[in-house]
Amino acid sequence: SITQIAMPLIEDGILKTILEVITPGAFISLQIAGARTALRIYRERRTLDLSIAPFLSLATNCTAWLSYGILINDTAIKVSNSTAVFIGLTSALTFTRFSSKSRKTLVPYWLVALFIMAAMLVLLAIELKLPIAYSGATMAVIMIGSPLIVLRTVIRDKSTAALPFAISVVGFVNSALWTLYGFAVADDAFIGVPNAL
Repeated sequence: SITQIAMPLIEDGILKTILEVITPGAFISLQIAGARTALRIYRERRTLDLSIAPFLSLATNCTAWLSYGILINDTAIKVSNSTAVFIGLTSALTFTRFSSKSRKTLVPYWLVALFIMAAMLVLLAIELKLPIAYSGATMAVIMIGSPLIVLRTVIRDKSTAALPFAISVVGFVNSALWTLYGFAVADDAFIGVPNAL
C-alpha cells in the first residue's frame, strides 16, 4: 500500500528533503509561467483583455505566506513567496502600464492589494501568527480560483490563450505538493488544507 511505501520515506527524512526542494521549485515554476503572461503583455504593449486581479492576488496572498513563513521560520515558504511577491508586483505594474483601461479603474484594485499587504506586514511586526495564517489560507483559496476570472474571455474568444494549459497543470501539481508539504513536512494544516481544496 501507499502507506507502507511512504512511511519509511517519512521516517528517514527522505520525503521531507525531497519536498523541501521540489515544492518551492514547483511554486516558482508556476510563478514564472504566470510571468510569461506579463512578458507577453509587455511585448504586445496591451493587456489582452485580461484582469489585473490574478497578479495582485498573487502579490497579496504571497505577502501573507511570506509573513507566515518568517514567523514559523520555514525556508521553503520564505523563498518561494518572496519570489512570488516580486513576480506578482512586477506583473501588476506591467499590466497597469499597458492597460487600455483608465488607470482610475485600476486604482481600487491597487488600493485593496496594498492595504492587505500593509496589514500583513503590520501583523508580522507584532508577531500575530493566527490572523496571518487565516488570511493566507483564505487568500490562497481566492488566488487558486482567480484564473476563473478569465473564463469569460476563454468562452467569448473560443481560445485558451488567456488560460494556458501549462499554468493549469503546474498549478495542480503545485497544490498537490504544498498539500503534501503542509501535512508531511511542516505538520501545519494552514499550509496543507487550502492547497488540498
